[in-house]
Amino acid sequence: MIIGFMRDSNPMLRYASCHAIGQISDDMQPKFQEVYGNTILPELINLLNDQVPRVVSHSAAALTNFLEGMKWEQVQGSLQQLVTLLLEHIGKGISLVKESCLSAISSVVEVAKENYAPYLENTVRLMFDFFENEKYSSK
Repeated sequence: MIIGFMRDSNPMLRYASCHAIGQISDDMQPKFQEVYGNTILPELINLLNDQVPRVVSHSAAALTNFLEGMKWEQVQGSLQQLVTLLLEHIGKGISLVKESCLSAISSVVEVAKENYAPYLENTVRLMFDFFENEKYSSK
């Protein structure tokens, strides 16, 4: 039922569905991810392309919780797309989106472990850029 709301034309419903997924993921892991991981992960990744920054931010936040209960085998096929989108938002998104995507990256690294190595250099560079820019923008 929640997946239908993730595809709704109303951004408030897409946002709320991400919130629900994030909460359920946290409360019912890892069983929730074992049963619904292959269905929900692509939907959350798809919402990283949303036109509404709050939806993108909440999708990344839901991914943070959702990925914590995932196994590598479930994430493996989506890793490149997931990392590419998250890093893209960290590089050019608004601060609300950047912060959620940084948290999601940490969950991706945790589940991918050594498989994250090809993305590490780019990730570290973007993180240094993020922290350097945030340091100057907060003055």
